[in-house]
This record gives sequence, C-alpha cells and structure tokens, in this order.
Amino acid sequence: MKGERPWLPSGESHDLDVLLEYEGPIVGTFRDSDGTTYLFSLIIGDMGSLQVWGYCRISEADVRFIDSDPFGTPEDVRVWAGAKIEAHARYVALSLNDYIECHADVARPGGPIDAAMLVVQAYIDQSKEEIESLQRGPHTEEAGRVQAVYSGLIEEGRELIRARV
Repeated sequence: MKGERPWLPSGESHDLDVLLEYEGPIVGTFRDSDGTTYLFSLIIGDMGSLQVWGYCRISEADVRFIDSDPFGTPEDVRVWAGAKIEAHARYVALSLNDYIECHADVARPGGPIDAAMLVVQAYIDQSKEEIESLQRGPHTEEAGRVQAVYSGLIEEGRELIRARV
C-alpha cells in the first residue's frame, strides 16, 4: 500500500470505477487480484495534503446496485458509501499528497473512525521519529527543512483528530 494511490491501493488493484470525484476520486470501487470488489471513500480531510481513506469489501449485489445508477446527488453517494464504510470497513489508510503513507486494519468495536485516529497518530509518531533521527546525524540542515514540513503535517493530523473527537 505505501506509495500507492488511495483509489488503487496496491499494484494488483484494477477496474477503478469512480462514483464521486473532486480534484480526484473520493468515492469509488476497484477489484483486487482475486476479483474481490472494494469500496473506497475519503473519510477524513479534503482533497489536499493529508487525508484518511476507508475501505470495505462489497458484494456483487452492491456492484449491481451501483451499476443501476441509483444516486440522485453527490450527497446520496457520500451517504451510501459512508454507511457501508462505517458498517464494514476492513482497513483505513493515511495519504499524503495523494499517496498512501501508512494503513491500519479496522478492529471493532471502535470502527473506522477509531482506526483512522490510530493511523493518524501513528503517522505523527513516525514523523517525529524521522525528524529526531535526522537531528542526531550529520544532516542537521536537512532536519530543519524536514521538521518545518512535518510540523505542518503533524498539526494538520492533530486538527483531523480534534475535528472527529
């Protein structure tokens, strides 16, 4: 997953069907290597630098439902996808500038939002560790530049957490 696009999260993902887009896909489906269809949805953040995505398997009946073009408005798509992700999420992924940085499996009972908060916190912790590692080595100038970038991202991640709590 790391380094892949959120709407095609592995090199084996294919048959992308975008149901809703705004400056890029935000809700849609794809198939994995064994033919399983997954629904994906942007669940936290805007199209921009830092986002959290939710993923769940969907049935062939769901695929037929989608193919029947039942959605009257973009909000209908968001509501349907949001309910599916909330009820059946398998994993969440954090992306930075439209590329996945890390992901986590969804373990009930907390559901995808709790898992999303964990993946955001894990990314914040990872970012801090990378900065500290650079500061300990001979790359202190680079560490300063990286710290400036990560500080903004860390604050963005904290803001995502605060907005959902």
